[in-house]
This record gives sequence, C-alpha cells and structure tokens, in this order.
Amino acid sequence: MRNLLNISLLLAALFTALILSATSAWGQEATRTTYFPYPTAPDTMQNLYDRTDFIITHFWERCDMKKAFSAKQRMSESLKDFLELMPYATRRAAHKSVASLIKLLDKQPKDLVFMADEAQKYLYSDSALYLSEELTLPFLRAVADHKKVDKKTRADYQKRAQIMMRSMIGAPTPYIEATDRSGTTINLSEIPDSASLTLIIIDTPDCLDCRLTRTRLNANINLTRLIDNGVLKIVSLTPSQADDEWTAAAAGYPAGWTVVASPDVTDVIDIRSNPYYILIDNNGLIRIKSSDVQEILNRLGA
Repeated sequence: MRNLLNISLLLAALFTALILSATSAWGQEATRTTYFPYPTAPDTMQNLYDRTDFIITHFWERCDMKKAFSAKQRMSESLKDFLELMPYATRRAAHKSVASLIKLLDKQPKDLVFMADEAQKYLYSDSALYLSEELTLPFLRAVADHKKVDKKTRADYQKRAQIMMRSMIGAPTPYIEATDRSGTTINLSEIPDSASLTLIIIDTPDCLDCRLTRTRLNANINLTRLIDNGVLKIVSLTPSQADDEWTAAAAGYPAGWTVVASPDVTDVIDIRSNPYYILIDNNGLIRIKSSDVQEILNRLGA
C-alpha cells in the first residue's frame, strides 16, 4: 500500500512539473509562432493555477483587436489556445478573462459574433475541446444584448442562451407541456417531487439504441426496486407530436414509466444525443446530464 501511495505521489509531482514546464515553454514558443505574442508567466510563479491565471489574464494584451480580424482563422486559433488553458485556471480568473475579452470587442459587433460562434464551437459542439456552458453563455449573452448586432442574430443568440440556461446543472426542471399515452396533458416540471429522483430519458421509439436501452433499464432489478420503493421515477420523453403512431409505440414501453411526447422539447432544452438522460433531484433541479446510460446507473447505484 505504501509503495502504491509513493508511486501516486511521484506521478502527481511529475505531472505538475511537466505542466509548469509546459506553460513556461508554451509562452516562449507562443511569442515566436502565434498570431500575436502570448504572455509568459514569471518564473517566480510555481503554482499551476497562478501561472495559468496570469497567462489568461494577460492573454489578449498584445493583440491589436482593430486589425486582428483581417485573419479570422488565426484569431480562431488564438481563441482555441486561450480556451484550452481554462481547465488549469481558477474559476474566477476564467470568468474574468472571458468577460475582459468580450469587453474588448464591445465596439466591434461583427467580430464579437464571430468570436461567439467560435467559442460555441470550441466549448459546446460535438467536437468541443471540452463542454462548458458557463464559459459559453457569456459569449451568447453578449451578442444577444448588443444593440448594434442585427435583430435576427440577436434573437437567435437569445434563444440559444435561454435553451442553455434551462439545460444547465442546477437549473429547475424545464416547463414543457406534454401528452402522455392516455392522451392527458401534463407539465414536465410538475412530475418531480420531494420524495424521489426523476430520470428523464429523451428518446424516440424507432431508435435502435433507444430500444436496447429501454430493454436494459426495464430488466435492471435494482432500478425496478428503486421505482417500486418510490425512490425513482422514470419519464420517457419523445420530442414529437403524440400522434397515433407514437401512441401505438408508447403502449409497448414499461408500465411503471411515465411516457410522454412533446413537439416543443428542442425549443426548450438542449438535447445532445438520442437517447439522452437528465437526472432531476428531489428539489426539482437538474443534477446530471449524460449520453451514457451507464453513468446514470452508476450514480443511482443500480
């Protein structure tokens, strides 16, 4: 056990040393090869977070914003470099540096829109560096609130921002009117209660992965026990009209599930896969979002 602990500590130390070395070398290399000179953290800074905070805080200081967008691809690459550092920075410095960048673009609305699009690509697309709603949202809000951006673009960004806010961890269960398999209209936000967790599965009847997952979940003894004991509710939500075809398909879903359909789902919350899972806690707040059913089962202990 002691040997394993020593190995873990050694690996952690080596990793930290490599990162510290990399941030220093990165800054020096950036001066020679990047679109504009990147900052270099002082050698006196040995803490990873301090070094990264310094770099992102001063990242754009040597970029001439009025001329830089003549080469938009290079600016996109610079934004990517900037955002790649965020996981190694403190949360406060990350938010502050993003706000500072947005402020620099206040008098350049077209360039602000470009950077917001690129930020969403790097932070919230299928090919994102990593997923971060809290760093993407300031860009969306900045465009939505900018009076010199055209109304159509502002409305589009406002919608994106609203969907993102309703989908964030900690947000309340979204207000979505849906129809269950008996034809009754219900509100999704009224399903969670203080006595149980609620797993919302967003899927479609004809999706192969969805059918396999439904079979797997229905056969899970531990999950069934949670449902029978009132600890868990499962809601299957189809983003479509509750037409005759859906009603016929929904009749084959597990009897203990609440099965509903609503055509408004994609206008209210962000859906990143089919199927997609959202776990609601007993306070009605979003706690987990995932495309991986095993992650959900692990969190439920099932």
